[in-house]
Amino acid sequence: LKKNLNLDMEDLKKNLKSDMEDLKKNLNLDMKDLKKNLKSDMEDLKKILNLDMEDLKKNLKSDMEDLKKNLISDMEDLKKNLNLDMEDLKKNLNLVPHGQFTR
Repeated sequence: LKKNLNLDMEDLKKNLKSDMEDLKKNLNLDMKDLKKNLKSDMEDLKKILNLDMEDLKKNLKSDMEDLKKNLISDMEDLKKNLNLDMEDLKKNLNLVPHGQFTR
């Protein structure tokens, strides 16, 4: 019985050792696959993010150009209106008799 028990224990040890080595190999293979997939996914994300950033830059540049054009146009309109108002003011001042504003 003792011999059989020792033999069984030896077999169990061998099987356990073999199973552990197999598990270790499989785990290493799985980890390598995970690393490859993660690296690939990260590269894909980086490409997508770069594309998104390029689009954002283009849109921002376009928006800034539009704002600049609108601001220039608004400033030109203000200048015209101010000139018209100043002309009206000059005309009205010329219509006021001399000395009317003095007491």
